[in-house]
Amino acid sequence: MLGCDTKKQRTTDSIKLIENAFENYTRVNVEEIVEKEYENWKQMNTKRIYINKAEKQEAELELAEMKRKVIPIQKGEEKEISIEINAIYQYEAPVIEGTKIGNIIVKRKEEIVETIDITLAKTIEKKSSLNYLIQLITTLPNYQLIK
Repeated sequence: MLGCDTKKQRTTDSIKLIENAFENYTRVNVEEIVEKEYENWKQMNTKRIYINKAEKQEAELELAEMKRKVIPIQKGEEKEISIEINAIYQYEAPVIEGTKIGNIIVKRKEEIVETIDITLAKTIEKKSSLNYLIQLITTLPNYQLIK
């Protein structure tokens, strides 16, 4: 097609290729889809992450930067994009900032388009002896002191 003899023919063929791409393909903002699914997942699952012997139980998560934020898809195949979220829910403290908690896999049909890591935004420290003492005091029932 582009092996034509003249510049005019090559230009005409290039225009046809570009027009074909715009007529048959659409750009899908995968980042927007991923953000929406991730926020839904985060609301339901953040409290399910258990960190044994941790000072605090609630983990702050963050999503790694996406490499392909917008992808071209043949028109009519936009619904073939699927999002799969995988995570590990139990850890032992301390858990260091940047630890991979899970990932998001973006697929088009069965082809993996992008894999994005879900990581810990802040380090979660291990409980100290003082933390255990405070926990013991605050969880004991109120006893009457003997006079």
